[in-house]
Amino acid sequence: MDEHPLHETSLKITHSSVRLPLAPADDGRALGEITALIDTPEEPHGRVLLFHGFGRGPDALDALALAIAQAGIWVMRPHLRSRPAKGGLNDRDLMAAVGFAAAAFEPDAGPLVIVAHSAGGAVGMRAAQRLLAAGVRLEGVVLLDANGNVEQIMQPALDALREAGVPVRTVAAAAGRCNKKAQIARWLGDQDLGFAGVQLTSGMHCDAEDDKADLTCRLLCGGAVNPRNAAVLRALVVGWVRGWIAGQDDADLLPGGRRLQVWQDLDVIQLID
Repeated sequence: MDEHPLHETSLKITHSSVRLPLAPADDGRALGEITALIDTPEEPHGRVLLFHGFGRGPDALDALALAIAQAGIWVMRPHLRSRPAKGGLNDRDLMAAVGFAAAAFEPDAGPLVIVAHSAGGAVGMRAAQRLLAAGVRLEGVVLLDANGNVEQIMQPALDALREAGVPVRTVAAAAGRCNKKAQIARWLGDQDLGFAGVQLTSGMHCDAEDDKADLTCRLLCGGAVNPRNAAVLRALVVGWVRGWIAGQDDADLLPGGRRLQVWQDLDVIQLID
Protein backbone atom coordinates (compact mmCIF):
# COMPACT_ATOMS: atom_id res chain seq x y z
CA MET A 1 0.00 0.00 0.00
CA ASP A 2 1.40 3.39 -1.02
CA GLU A 3 0.52 6.34 1.21
CA HIS A 4 0.99 10.09 1.18
CA PRO A 5 -0.93 13.12 2.46
CA LEU A 6 -3.60 14.07 -0.08
CA HIS A 7 -4.07 17.71 0.93
CA GLU A 8 -3.05 19.99 3.76
CA THR A 9 -6.29 20.57 5.69
CA SER A 10 -7.29 21.03 9.31
CA LEU A 11 -7.92 17.27 9.29
CA LYS A 12 -5.03 15.22 7.91
CA ILE A 13 -6.19 13.01 5.05
CA THR A 14 -3.96 10.16 3.90
CA HIS A 15 -4.35 8.92 0.34
CA SER A 16 -3.43 5.33 -0.49
CA SER A 17 -3.98 2.68 -3.12
CA VAL A 18 -4.52 -1.04 -2.69
CA ARG A 19 -5.19 -4.13 -4.76
CA LEU A 20 -8.31 -6.07 -3.87
CA PRO A 21 -8.52 -9.76 -4.85
CA LEU A 22 -12.05 -10.67 -5.88
CA ALA A 23 -13.88 -13.89 -5.09
CA PRO A 24 -14.83 -16.01 -8.12
CA ALA A 25 -18.17 -15.46 -9.84
CA ASP A 26 -21.11 -17.72 -9.05
CA ASP A 27 -20.29 -19.76 -12.16
CA GLY A 28 -16.69 -20.25 -11.00
CA ARG A 29 -15.29 -17.66 -13.38
CA ALA A 30 -12.17 -15.94 -12.04
CA LEU A 31 -12.65 -12.20 -11.54
CA GLY A 32 -9.05 -11.40 -10.70
CA GLU A 33 -8.38 -8.24 -8.72
CA ILE A 34 -9.03 -4.53 -8.89
CA THR A 35 -7.25 -1.47 -7.58
CA ALA A 36 -8.88 1.00 -5.22
CA LEU A 37 -8.06 4.43 -3.85
CA ILE A 38 -8.51 5.05 -0.13
CA ASP A 39 -8.90 8.38 1.65
CA THR A 40 -8.28 7.99 5.38
CA PRO A 41 -8.86 10.76 7.93
CA GLU A 42 -7.40 10.66 11.39
CA GLU A 43 -9.63 8.57 13.66
CA PRO A 44 -12.39 7.77 11.13
CA HIS A 45 -15.87 7.15 12.52
CA GLY A 46 -17.55 5.71 9.44
CA ARG A 47 -16.96 4.24 5.98
CA VAL A 48 -18.11 5.07 2.45
CA LEU A 49 -17.76 2.93 -0.65
CA LEU A 50 -17.73 5.42 -3.53
CA PHE A 51 -18.36 4.09 -7.05
CA HIS A 52 -17.54 6.05 -10.22
CA GLY A 53 -19.33 5.96 -13.58
CA PHE A 54 -18.75 4.19 -16.90
CA GLY A 55 -15.65 5.28 -18.80
CA ARG A 56 -14.24 7.06 -15.77
CA GLY A 57 -11.93 6.25 -12.87
CA PRO A 58 -11.91 6.82 -9.12
CA ASP A 59 -9.94 10.06 -9.53
CA ALA A 60 -12.99 11.61 -11.23
CA LEU A 61 -14.55 11.83 -7.76
CA ASP A 62 -11.56 13.42 -6.00
CA ALA A 63 -13.45 16.48 -4.76
CA LEU A 64 -16.36 14.48 -3.39
CA ALA A 65 -14.06 11.92 -1.74
CA LEU A 66 -12.08 14.68 -0.07
CA ALA A 67 -15.25 16.37 1.23
CA ILE A 68 -16.44 13.09 2.75
CA ALA A 69 -13.02 12.34 4.26
CA GLN A 70 -12.84 15.83 5.77
CA ALA A 71 -16.01 14.93 7.66
CA GLY A 72 -13.99 12.20 9.39
CA ILE A 73 -15.21 9.35 7.19
CA TRP A 74 -13.00 6.70 5.54
CA VAL A 75 -13.56 6.45 1.78
CA MET A 76 -12.75 3.61 -0.61
CA ARG A 77 -13.03 4.18 -4.37
CA PRO A 78 -12.79 0.92 -6.36
CA HIS A 79 -11.56 1.25 -9.95
CA LEU A 80 -14.22 -0.41 -12.11
CA ARG A 81 -13.22 -1.52 -15.58
CA SER A 82 -15.47 -0.03 -18.26
CA ARG A 83 -16.33 -3.11 -20.26
CA PRO A 84 -19.84 -3.69 -21.56
CA ALA A 85 -20.33 -7.19 -20.14
CA LYS A 86 -18.29 -9.84 -18.30
CA GLY A 87 -15.33 -8.62 -16.30
CA GLY A 88 -16.44 -5.01 -16.38
CA LEU A 89 -18.63 -2.47 -14.67
CA ASN A 90 -21.85 -4.06 -16.02
CA ASP A 91 -20.96 -7.57 -14.80
CA ARG A 92 -23.37 -8.36 -11.95
CA ASP A 93 -21.03 -10.97 -10.45
CA LEU A 94 -18.26 -8.40 -10.44
CA MET A 95 -20.56 -5.85 -8.80
CA ALA A 96 -21.19 -8.21 -5.90
CA ALA A 97 -17.55 -9.29 -5.59
CA VAL A 98 -16.30 -5.71 -5.49
CA GLY A 99 -18.80 -4.91 -2.76
CA PHE A 100 -17.70 -7.84 -0.60
CA ALA A 101 -14.00 -7.12 -1.06
CA ALA A 102 -14.35 -3.42 -0.33
CA ALA A 103 -16.67 -3.81 2.66
CA ALA A 104 -14.35 -6.37 4.26
CA PHE A 105 -11.21 -4.24 3.90
CA GLU A 106 -11.53 -1.92 6.94
CA PRO A 107 -14.41 -3.22 9.09
CA ASP A 108 -13.28 -1.38 12.23
CA ALA A 109 -13.58 2.07 10.61
CA GLY A 110 -17.26 2.26 11.50
CA PRO A 111 -20.73 2.10 9.93
CA LEU A 112 -20.95 1.65 6.16
CA VAL A 113 -22.68 3.80 3.50
CA ILE A 114 -22.60 3.38 -0.29
CA VAL A 115 -22.41 6.40 -2.62
CA ALA A 116 -22.49 5.86 -6.38
CA HIS A 117 -22.44 8.00 -9.53
CA SER A 118 -23.93 7.29 -12.97
CA ALA A 119 -23.49 3.64 -14.02
CA GLY A 120 -21.76 3.09 -10.69
CA GLY A 121 -25.27 3.37 -9.26
CA ALA A 122 -26.10 -0.11 -10.51
CA VAL A 123 -22.87 -1.42 -8.97
CA GLY A 124 -23.71 0.26 -5.67
CA MET A 125 -27.24 -1.12 -5.55
CA ARG A 126 -26.19 -4.66 -6.53
CA ALA A 127 -23.37 -4.59 -4.00
CA ALA A 128 -25.76 -3.31 -1.31
CA GLN A 129 -28.26 -6.08 -2.00
CA ARG A 130 -25.64 -8.81 -1.81
CA LEU A 131 -24.03 -7.34 1.30
CA LEU A 132 -27.39 -7.27 3.07
CA ALA A 133 -28.01 -10.88 2.08
CA ALA A 134 -24.65 -11.77 3.66
CA GLY A 135 -25.58 -10.05 6.91
CA VAL A 136 -23.49 -6.92 6.44
CA ARG A 137 -25.12 -3.85 8.00
CA LEU A 138 -25.60 -0.78 5.80
CA GLU A 139 -26.68 2.66 6.97
CA GLY A 140 -27.77 4.09 3.60
CA VAL A 141 -27.25 4.45 -0.15
CA VAL A 142 -26.87 7.70 -2.09
CA LEU A 143 -27.33 7.57 -5.88
CA LEU A 144 -25.80 10.46 -7.84
CA ASP A 145 -27.67 10.81 -11.13
CA ALA A 146 -27.50 7.04 -11.35
CA ASN A 147 -28.12 4.70 -14.25
CA GLY A 148 -29.03 1.03 -14.08
CA ASN A 149 -31.46 -1.60 -15.28
CA VAL A 150 -34.53 -1.03 -13.12
CA GLU A 151 -36.15 -4.46 -13.45
CA GLN A 152 -33.01 -6.59 -13.15
CA ILE A 153 -30.88 -4.61 -10.69
CA MET A 154 -32.36 -1.48 -9.17
CA GLN A 155 -35.82 -2.70 -8.13
CA PRO A 156 -34.71 -5.99 -6.53
CA ALA A 157 -31.99 -4.11 -4.64
CA LEU A 158 -34.38 -1.37 -3.51
CA ASP A 159 -36.88 -3.96 -2.31
CA ALA A 160 -34.17 -5.62 -0.20
CA LEU A 161 -32.94 -2.29 1.16
CA ARG A 162 -36.44 -1.12 2.02
CA GLU A 163 -37.21 -4.41 3.79
CA ALA A 164 -34.04 -3.95 5.86
CA GLY A 165 -34.92 -0.32 6.68
CA VAL A 166 -31.94 1.08 4.77
CA PRO A 167 -32.66 4.55 3.29
CA VAL A 168 -31.96 5.27 -0.39
CA ARG A 169 -31.73 8.85 -1.67
CA THR A 170 -30.64 10.50 -4.86
CA VAL A 171 -29.15 13.76 -6.05
CA ALA A 172 -30.28 13.82 -9.66
CA ALA A 173 -29.50 16.13 -12.56
CA ALA A 174 -32.08 17.66 -14.85
CA ALA A 175 -33.47 15.23 -17.42
CA GLY A 176 -31.02 14.64 -20.24
CA ARG A 177 -29.28 12.16 -22.50
CA CYS A 178 -26.88 10.75 -19.92
CA ASN A 179 -29.48 9.96 -17.26
CA LYS A 180 -32.09 8.63 -19.69
CA LYS A 181 -34.40 11.58 -19.06
CA ALA A 182 -33.88 11.29 -15.30
CA GLN A 183 -35.10 7.69 -15.36
CA ILE A 184 -33.83 6.70 -11.91
CA ALA A 185 -35.05 9.91 -10.27
CA ARG A 186 -38.52 9.36 -11.74
CA TRP A 187 -38.49 5.71 -10.70
CA LEU A 188 -37.50 6.55 -7.12
CA GLY A 189 -40.20 9.20 -6.99
CA ASP A 190 -42.77 6.49 -7.78
CA GLN A 191 -41.57 4.15 -5.01
CA ASP A 192 -43.45 5.70 -2.08
CA LEU A 193 -40.22 6.21 -0.13
CA GLY A 194 -41.34 9.43 1.50
CA PHE A 195 -38.28 11.58 0.86
CA ALA A 196 -36.29 10.11 -2.06
CA GLY A 197 -33.85 12.98 -2.52
CA VAL A 198 -33.59 16.02 -4.75
CA GLN A 199 -33.21 16.99 -8.38
CA LEU A 200 -30.90 19.87 -9.23
CA THR A 201 -33.06 22.03 -11.50
CA SER A 202 -30.12 23.02 -13.71
CA GLY A 203 -27.97 20.04 -12.77
CA MET A 204 -25.66 18.24 -15.19
CA HIS A 205 -24.77 14.55 -15.19
CA CYS A 206 -21.14 15.47 -14.47
CA ASP A 207 -21.85 17.54 -11.33
CA ALA A 208 -20.53 14.80 -9.04
CA GLU A 209 -17.14 15.07 -10.78
CA ASP A 210 -16.90 18.86 -10.39
CA ASP A 211 -13.69 20.13 -12.03
CA LYS A 212 -12.65 16.57 -12.97
CA ALA A 213 -15.48 16.26 -15.50
CA ASP A 214 -13.87 15.46 -18.85
CA LEU A 215 -14.63 16.91 -22.28
CA THR A 216 -16.69 13.88 -23.31
CA CYS A 217 -18.99 14.24 -20.31
CA ARG A 218 -19.37 17.96 -20.90
CA LEU A 219 -20.13 17.52 -24.61
CA LEU A 220 -22.49 14.55 -24.30
CA CYS A 221 -24.14 15.23 -20.95
CA GLY A 222 -25.35 18.80 -21.00
CA GLY A 223 -22.37 21.12 -20.73
CA ALA A 224 -19.95 22.43 -18.14
CA VAL A 225 -20.45 21.78 -14.44
CA ASN A 226 -22.04 24.62 -12.48
CA PRO A 227 -19.86 25.07 -9.34
CA ARG A 228 -22.96 25.93 -7.30
CA ASN A 229 -24.63 22.65 -8.21
CA ALA A 230 -21.45 20.71 -7.46
CA ALA A 231 -21.21 22.39 -4.05
CA VAL A 232 -24.86 21.64 -3.21
CA LEU A 233 -24.39 18.01 -4.26
CA ARG A 234 -21.35 17.66 -1.98
CA ALA A 235 -23.19 19.29 0.93
CA LEU A 236 -26.12 16.90 0.56
CA VAL A 237 -23.95 13.80 0.25
CA VAL A 238 -21.74 14.69 3.20
CA GLY A 239 -24.70 15.72 5.34
CA TRP A 240 -26.79 12.63 4.64
CA VAL A 241 -23.84 10.28 5.06
CA ARG A 242 -22.71 11.92 8.29
CA GLY A 243 -26.25 11.77 9.68
CA TRP A 244 -26.75 8.10 8.83
CA ILE A 245 -23.40 7.16 10.36
CA ALA A 246 -24.22 9.12 13.51
CA GLY A 247 -27.69 7.59 13.67
CA GLN A 248 -29.39 10.99 13.44
CA ASP A 249 -30.44 12.65 10.16
CA ASP A 250 -29.53 16.32 9.78
CA ALA A 251 -32.92 18.04 9.94
CA ASP A 252 -31.61 20.94 7.84
CA LEU A 253 -31.20 18.55 4.90
CA LEU A 254 -34.68 17.04 5.09
CA PRO A 255 -37.97 18.45 3.75
CA GLY A 256 -38.83 21.54 5.73
CA GLY A 257 -35.23 21.94 6.86
CA ARG A 258 -33.57 25.34 6.69
CA ARG A 259 -30.85 24.61 4.11
CA LEU A 260 -33.10 22.53 1.89
CA GLN A 261 -35.74 25.27 1.98
CA VAL A 262 -33.22 27.94 0.99
CA TRP A 263 -32.16 25.90 -2.04
CA GLN A 264 -35.80 25.34 -2.95
CA ASP A 265 -36.59 29.05 -2.66
CA LEU A 266 -33.64 29.83 -4.94
CA ASP A 267 -34.88 27.20 -7.44
CA VAL A 268 -31.65 25.26 -7.09
CA ILE A 269 -33.42 21.99 -6.20
CA GLN A 270 -36.78 20.26 -6.40
CA LEU A 271 -37.75 17.58 -3.90
CA ILE A 272 -38.34 14.02 -5.03
CA ASP A 273 -41.06 12.55 -2.84
